[in-house]
Amino acid sequence: MSWGVKLELAQNYQKIGIFMSAYELMRTVAMDEEAVKCLFMAGRQSQAIEMADDVMKRPGMKNFNLMCLVGEMKSDHTWFERAWDESNGRCAKAMRNLGRYWFFENNFDKSIECFEKSLALNKLYPEIWFTLGCAYMRNEDMKNAIFSFGNVVRIDDRKVEAWANISNCYIKTKKYFEAVTCCEQALRHNKKAFKIWSNYIMFSLETFQFYKAVNGVRELLRYNQYEHINGNLLLKIVDCFNKKFINNQVHEDDPNKSLALPVSEVDFERHKNQLYKFFD
Repeated sequence: MSWGVKLELAQNYQKIGIFMSAYELMRTVAMDEEAVKCLFMAGRQSQAIEMADDVMKRPGMKNFNLMCLVGEMKSDHTWFERAWDESNGRCAKAMRNLGRYWFFENNFDKSIECFEKSLALNKLYPEIWFTLGCAYMRNEDMKNAIFSFGNVVRIDDRKVEAWANISNCYIKTKKYFEAVTCCEQALRHNKKAFKIWSNYIMFSLETFQFYKAVNGVRELLRYNQYEHINGNLLLKIVDCFNKKFINNQVHEDDPNKSLALPVSEVDFERHKNQLYKFFD
């Protein structure tokens, strides 16, 4: 069996959870880091750590990713710091792992610093941008949080959670129209994100976007999500109708407020019929 065939077979074994068979094959093709991973995934942590230590004792052996793996297995963040130092600041994985460590320790300043260093080396890690955005949110830095989540959706615009978090950041900065737009992007990829539908309705009401709010309620009803709908919400919809079509109010941040015109009698009757139809 050739080297390439053994490697491919070992990788397939890994995918289906036959870790010890994968380990044996990884050993024969000298894929030490992957062999250590297989042992670890097979529940043989002490054997995996022992093998990793043996590999790193070899003369001239500097496997920084393996150092990171040892840190993960031992739950010891100092291994990530060692990998970073010994790589002269070139091991992005070390900073990714260290960033995660500090994030779950609730030290968001250090977490941000580590993630920024890792992303300076390799920006194509949407999950790191996402966690960085969460760290900025925890630090109440909404501008940088929006930038971080924005990089997530620039890499993959199907990331619903990132769109939802951008929306929440905009709400924190009172940019309601931008929040509505982000909710729309999220819902375009997941129509069953009912919490986002609920936010979408509330943000639409805040910006006097009556028809968007009504459409959101109809979507929730279509999926039988009655727990998101109550009398208070229906009163807010009526209030939104009154503000927009009776009092001719325009939200101060509406990008089209300069184009707003008073509602004619014909248009008012049409809008009123839509309101009655909604409650029917």
